[in-house]
Amino acid sequence: MALREAFAAAGVNLSAHWTIADNPDQYDIQLNQAGQLNLQRNGADLSSQWLIEDQNGSYPVLATGDHLEVQVQPPFNLPYDYAFLLDRGGVTEEIVADFASHGITLSPQAVVTGNGLQVPGTYQIDLARGVISADLKAAYATRGVTITDKAVLNSRVLVRATAAGSLWIVDDTDATQSYRIFKDAGDAKKLNVVYYNPWMTLHVEGDEINTYLDLGVEMQGFLYVLSYTGDGKAVENYKLDIYDPTGKWLSRTPDKNKDPKATGVNGARLVVDMWRSMYTLNFEHFLGPGDRTEPSVSTWLPTTPKV
Repeated sequence: MALREAFAAAGVNLSAHWTIADNPDQYDIQLNQAGQLNLQRNGADLSSQWLIEDQNGSYPVLATGDHLEVQVQPPFNLPYDYAFLLDRGGVTEEIVADFASHGITLSPQAVVTGNGLQVPGTYQIDLARGVISADLKAAYATRGVTITDKAVLNSRVLVRATAAGSLWIVDDTDATQSYRIFKDAGDAKKLNVVYYNPWMTLHVEGDEINTYLDLGVEMQGFLYVLSYTGDGKAVENYKLDIYDPTGKWLSRTPDKNKDPKATGVNGARLVVDMWRSMYTLNFEHFLGPGDRTEPSVSTWLPTTPKV
């Protein structure tokens, strides 16, 4: 929290957003404008009372014990399991049928508004420490939710220790921003913070002018950049450059120095799978089903290293 407050004092509000994975559910915790934390389950608010509205009227619903009470005259009960359905903001066929059995015609397009579930913003302190507190579990329990001991807490703000004790990268994944924190050269008790926007220099040979077509990234972070030189009318104009995860250039296809018979990767778009096989949409086209013009697709297999 001290780090978050230091950022806020400088005008940068780090995302206050955490998730709890507790198979099979995911719980979202996010700070709202009122300074409270909203608690959700699988993307839906967790409420204890709802208002169902359609063109015929409004129907308050209250969670009481092990059932839901529809507060009309005379009142009637619904199964407590309907709470999660109502949390999604709409009604289902089962709810419409239950209302009908009590003489109320409810529109399938009825709108449901719940009171949600909020906890004090001070709960951030434990969350920032990576702790699912007993108070937070108790708050979820008021909505019939049990957070188990196997639950895993994750923050949308991550810290990478690039050099232990001297250099860190803070990644705010919600805001897609990163910050570099490092020791001050003149005062070891101070830390400097700067925006950290990674960049890389693209490989260019001689005075060539490249037109870039597409970029692909495989699971380990290696980057594949597709481009062409000149007017792009010849196969040999097309280049595929591969970079390592740090942005260092590794190789280019075709490499005429190693293989005079090598040809260019003359695709228009590319994607790389987990086995580093590459697939391209090509400029070549053909008539597909219904005489629709479609691009051809090519598969490019990586070369197996020699043992």
